[in-house]
Formats: sequence, structure tokens, C-alpha cells
Amino acid sequence: MNALFTQPVDRVRDFLYDDEERPEHTALDTIVEDRLIECFQLHGAVSMDPLLFVPATEADVGDSKTAVFLDRQGELVALPKHAIIPFARIAARSGFERIKRFHIGDTYRSSPSGGHPKSFHVAVFDIITADPSEGVSEAETIGIISEILNIFPGLNNVQYEVHLSHSQSTPCIFMQRFALMLLSLQCRA
Repeated sequence: MNALFTQPVDRVRDFLYDDEERPEHTALDTIVEDRLIECFQLHGAVSMDPLLFVPATEADVGDSKTAVFLDRQGELVALPKHAIIPFARIAARSGFERIKRFHIGDTYRSSPSGGHPKSFHVAVFDIITADPSEGVSEAETIGIISEILNIFPGLNNVQYEVHLSHSQSTPCIFMQRFALMLLSLQCRA
């Protein structure tokens, strides 16, 4: 194992390792982050950074897009491909019953040509609650998304993705659609 970490450094490889173009909007990142942080904090969220590495799973090892590494102890570790998994691990181990947290940082994908993994800047807002009130957390999250769209009016003209992840989201959506369908059928009768 020691031989792996005592190899001589290749200066050409060192120069080419992180040769990556920065997007044009990089200069605006700080402004966007400041506005997002302000919005998240207005809703009572705290900044909480997840760990950089997580233990690699069998799925990670078999996925060519996951950046997997060998640490000095010989364990396989992975950079997060999604922003949810590292915090979910922390939350599960810490036993959080109520927290609103946000994180603005990077997720990673392996570079097809080797070298430094490709990074993607993401913002995440999480609510963990034991409150059984159906839909309250989901409604707040959708409200925050709406606020963000109003903060950046240019987003109305751009195609973007919003990912909502919640164990009860799908049943809640189906129940709402089912209720609307029943209401529609009743109105026709």
C-alpha cells in the first residue's frame, strides 16, 4: 500500500490534472449564493456541510460516473455524486428529529479522460421533522422554490430542473391527483 502513495510525481500530469474551463457565469456565483443563503436563513435553515467522502458502495464501484478513490488504509471511498446521500448518512447517525439545513457546494462525476473529477455546483435545502402534519414541509419547500424564482426573474425564461425528494411526496401527489380526478368525475355526473 505504501508503494502506491510514494510514487514520484509526474510534472506533466500535475500541470494537466485540473485543466478545466470555468463557465462564463462563475463571476455571478457569489451573488447567487448570497441570495440563496439569505432566503434559506429567512426560513430558519442553518448551513451544514456534509463530509467530503463517503464509503463507496458496490453500485459506486460499478458506475463509471462515480469518482471512487483508494484511501491510505486501502478503503474505497467516493466523492458525492448527489448532494443528498452524505447528509442523509449524517442525519441517520445523529438521530435528528427536527432540522432545516442548507448546503451550497459541489457534487462530482469522474472525468472520462482521467484527472480531476468534474464538479457541479448545487444548492440543497432539507427539512427533517417528526411533525405529522401532512404537507407542511412540502408546502414550505415549494414556497421557497417560488421565492427563489422571484429573486431571480431571469429563471422564468430558462429551462431548469428542481428535484424534490421525500418519502411521502409521491403518495401525496398521487392522492391529490386522485382527489382531483374524483372531483372532476363527480362534476361531470
